[in-house]
Amino acid sequence: MTSPAFIRSRRSLDSEKQRAIEYFYRPSSGVWLFLATFLPITFGLSIGAAFFDIWWGLGCGVLIAVIWAALKTASIRKKIRQAVYVYAYGEERELVCTGISSNYGLKVNGRPQQVISLLVDGAPTEIRTFDAKCIQVYSIPRQTAFIDSEYKNVIVPSGLFLLSIPEKRRSVGKTVRRTLVFLLPLGFVFGLTYFISSEMNANSHTSVQPDAVVYRQGGKLILASVMTHFQASQIKNGTVYGSDSYYAAGFDLSSGKRIWKTRLNIKDPRGQSFGGGRLLGQSDKYLFFLRNVLYVVEKATGKVVMTGNDFPGLKGRLLDDALADYESDASFVYSDSLQAVVIKGADGLFYTIDGVTLKTGTIVISNPDEYFKNPFRYGNNYEDQLTAMYDDGRHCLAVLDPQDTLLLAHDGNHFRDRDRKESVRRSLYSAPSTNNDAGWTTLNSGIFLYGGFLTDAGKRSSVPDDSLSKYEAYEALRARYNPVNAPLRTRAGGFVLLSKATIETDALLELTGLSAEGHTIWHYSTNYSSIPLMYHDEEANVLYIAGNSLGENGDHLNQMTAIDLATGAVRQYSLK
Repeated sequence: MTSPAFIRSRRSLDSEKQRAIEYFYRPSSGVWLFLATFLPITFGLSIGAAFFDIWWGLGCGVLIAVIWAALKTASIRKKIRQAVYVYAYGEERELVCTGISSNYGLKVNGRPQQVISLLVDGAPTEIRTFDAKCIQVYSIPRQTAFIDSEYKNVIVPSGLFLLSIPEKRRSVGKTVRRTLVFLLPLGFVFGLTYFISSEMNANSHTSVQPDAVVYRQGGKLILASVMTHFQASQIKNGTVYGSDSYYAAGFDLSSGKRIWKTRLNIKDPRGQSFGGGRLLGQSDKYLFFLRNVLYVVEKATGKVVMTGNDFPGLKGRLLDDALADYESDASFVYSDSLQAVVIKGADGLFYTIDGVTLKTGTIVISNPDEYFKNPFRYGNNYEDQLTAMYDDGRHCLAVLDPQDTLLLAHDGNHFRDRDRKESVRRSLYSAPSTNNDAGWTTLNSGIFLYGGFLTDAGKRSSVPDDSLSKYEAYEALRARYNPVNAPLRTRAGGFVLLSKATIETDALLELTGLSAEGHTIWHYSTNYSSIPLMYHDEEANVLYIAGNSLGENGDHLNQMTAIDLATGAVRQYSLK
């Protein structure tokens, strides 16, 4: 049971006094609420637009504003609760105002902060405030104050009960004005940030490099490549300025969903992070990327399991020359025959990293200058992806114009000397493989500008042993385009023709699906002027082609198109 000696009497606190305390300790204006909202949202918009996404920044700003407002509201309620307690149970003390001065080091709207000097039972203290209510109450020459040891920093002056509390009047006009004062600045900041962010994002782009690889993981086909994100930061006199960031990424080819993403931003031994990125190759378990350092990435997860700095046997022996771009030669290559990364060491030796075990070793290389040349070279690869003919030993199929057929049948020397650019409007013709004098007959009368059979990069062309293969004009026809790779064949034995929409250099490309007999099954007009990246999924009978959705003839690949080779059905998705 509580001892009577410790029971303190409670002063009566009627509704008027309660209202007066609440009025005194609540902010007299909504400036704090405005700032608590305006500043976080402005900050979030600025950071989000600069580094992430404007909507991400707005969301973070709103969240911070809500948290800040909630904490401020809780703080105000706490002060009121403490003041009520101090008034109810506190001791009375004499509060004397000895003077008011101005602190010009801190101003709001040009008005200096007021410093009120006080004596509480003769003990000096001071109040620093901009609040007109505080100034009015604490500047009373002499009054009673209530204090309590429970809250030593709380002083409740009796003068606060003398304040005139305005009646709360609600009006539509006042509410509208306050709302506009609150929303207009936020709307201006958001609008300006949105405009700038939209302009920068419109001139920014993300692209896949054509030195990509495709592998199967968990039943899915995964496309892995180095991604380049160019973020515009300034547009001056029509010139866009910005910076590139690089990361490795894996995409599910069937859906376009990005499976994993790994930043390639580790600093080199000199503490720098710049230059291009490159995919060296793949083993059964790992992908090997190169930028400032070597990255060993797990194919299943996209996680970096090791970097060049992590191999004890290579410590201090790696060259730190920067990679200009993915076509540049480097001191790292991936050897498919060795299933290992081969490295030109800074000490003149040559090292290997096993593609499966990741164990290091050494190797002897007789011609290092040739060995470390990058085999991938990007160019306008349209003609490299064509072959003019297909021969199965019985029939020869070729994409020719009428003049080509006459020359092939009657004047092979002139065909050999004829510039292939003169042959523009081509159709599909056929001739017996064993008799070049029989002439060429039309197999498909469709017109294909500068067209030819789409080649299969994974299959070599074979020449049947027949009389036509020894004919000089036949060899000239075979050499007209890519003589190394065989035409791409569909599951039903058909072909795909690649041609141009117009005779312009950067014309958009068209694909036509043919049956084994040469009949047109489907036709698709792409929005690409080049196809630097292509993959044929024989199991699903699907052709994947990557290009630039804006029709630009370059290696900034931002879109994947999947074509069902049986029906010509098309699916497209962005790569980002």
